[in-house]
Amino acid sequence: MRWCRDAPARNDITDESPCDRLSLELLRVAVSLPMAIDMALQQEAAATAATERERAVLQARRKSILPSTVGTLLRSVVYVLERSERILS
Repeated sequence: MRWCRDAPARNDITDESPCDRLSLELLRVAVSLPMAIDMALQQEAAATAATERERAVLQARRKSILPSTVGTLLRSVVYVLERSERILS
């Protein structure tokens, strides 16, 4: 297998290249990391709540480290990258 830097340039997105798929996968993982961290922090806060009522309050407020617009943008980018991966595979 040739390395990505040795691969010839492609103009058509439908040309399959392992480097293209790998690049999309790595980008998707990198973009989804802030969302995963945010979700983990929310779950940790809910798990440390002493009572069921506190858990319900935390879930209702859904404290997030990401602004809602950034979260929406990241989810959209991840969706587009997943669709692109399917097209290339």
